[in-house]
Amino acid sequence: ALCGKSRQGSVVGLNLVDPTPDAPISENACWIDGKLEPLAEVRLAVDAPGNIDSPWSVEAASVDLRSVAIAHVEQKLELPLVRHRLRHVVSAFSGRVRTKTGQIHDLDRIVGIAEDNDTWW
Repeated sequence: ALCGKSRQGSVVGLNLVDPTPDAPISENACWIDGKLEPLAEVRLAVDAPGNIDSPWSVEAASVDLRSVAIAHVEQKLELPLVRHRLRHVVSAFSGRVRTKTGQIHDLDRIVGIAEDNDTWW
């Protein structure tokens, strides 16, 4: 998730989830100056998953972003029947968002947060 001003001066907000839940309405969305645009084909990837400072790639049908980690917090729990790891990485995101009408919004170091959550039972 992130929110900030594009180089073009618009306020851009993003919320992305991968894998996308199979539901009629998804939380994958972009807001340009308060106007909602649903997003499809979302893919989130960490270049080197074991490295907390590794960049994230954020892609969707109309989004192409990369991140640089700023700070993070990590929680781990290992019990006989449960293992849990939660990682929040505050990052600066740069790249491009394209609207349905073809407008381009360039983002330069917009601060947001990425979450990586793995729980095993």
